[in-house]
Amino acid sequence: MSEQSDPDFDPGWEPVLSKLFLGLIPGMVLSKRFRRTDIDGITMLRMTFSGFFLAPFLFALVLAFITAPTSDRIVPQAVRVVAIVAAALGVILPLIIRRRSLDASSPAALAAKYRSRMFIGLGVSEWPALLGLALAVYYGRFWLYPLAAIGTVIGFLLVAPTRGALDRQQAAITSSGSPLMLRQALLAHPGNRGPAARWMGPTRPDR
Repeated sequence: MSEQSDPDFDPGWEPVLSKLFLGLIPGMVLSKRFRRTDIDGITMLRMTFSGFFLAPFLFALVLAFITAPTSDRIVPQAVRVVAIVAAALGVILPLIIRRRSLDASSPAALAAKYRSRMFIGLGVSEWPALLGLALAVYYGRFWLYPLAAIGTVIGFLLVAPTRGALDRQQAAITSSGSPLMLRQALLAHPGNRGPAARWMGPTRPDR
C-alpha cells in the first residue's frame, strides 16, 4: 500500500531531524543532497514547526552573551507581572486556537485549514518570547527572558504537528461524520510552495 493511500502513514520526525543535522554541517545547506529531496506535506509542516520551536532557544543562547548582569536598572514589579501574564497568554491563546474546527469539505481545504490553524497558533505563542527578549536586553537581566519565553515554548508544543496530535484531530474529524483522512490530505496537498519550500527542495505535487 502506498503512503498516499494508507490513512495511517506517518513519515515521523526522522526526515526532519536528518535535515537539521545536515544543516549543522558547514556548506551542506548548499549541497544537492540537502536541497534536492522529495519532501512530503507532513515533513514540510514539521520542518517549518521545528524552525519556530528552535528560535526561542537560539535567542536564549545569544542573550547569555549580551545581557549585562551588572546593569544598574531596577526591574519593577509590574514588569515581572507583565512577563508572567505574557507567558500565560502564550499558553491560553494556542489552546483556544486548537479548539477551532477544521474545514472537512475537501482534502485540500482540510489540509489548508490545519496548516493555517497551526501557523496562527505559532504566531500567538511567539510574542511572549519576543517581549521577554526585549525586556532582558533593556534591563540587562537574563532571567526576564525565560520568565516570558516559557509560555512560548509550551504554546508551540500545544500546536505541534506530532503523531498524537494528528491522531486526536483525526478522531475529531471522524466523529463529525467526515470520511476524510487528515494525514492523506496533508501528504497530497503540501500547500503553497513559497521561497522557503523551493529552497528546501521540490515537494510532491498536489493531487
